[in-house]
Amino acid sequence: MKALLFFIFIIIIFLVLKAALKRINKFRAEQQVQNELDAKKATTEKMVTCHSCGVHIPQAEALAVTVKDGEKAKYACSKEHLTLKK
Repeated sequence: MKALLFFIFIIIIFLVLKAALKRINKFRAEQQVQNELDAKKATTEKMVTCHSCGVHIPQAEALAVTVKDGEKAKYACSKEHLTLKK
């Protein structure tokens, strides 16, 4: 009888540990997905429009057009469009 109770106790402990590990793995997977989404948001760049042709390009790749004080910044997609005025 004692052996049967011990065996049942071991099975219960096994099931509890299995359920706990399943919840931990689920939590880790959700955290990994959230971290990937946060990293993706952090790497997105601001897009700007070429003042000449209207093409959207990342601000890091755009060429800035010199503007007078108080004017909104303008960007160009290429050296040719940098010299064009619209």
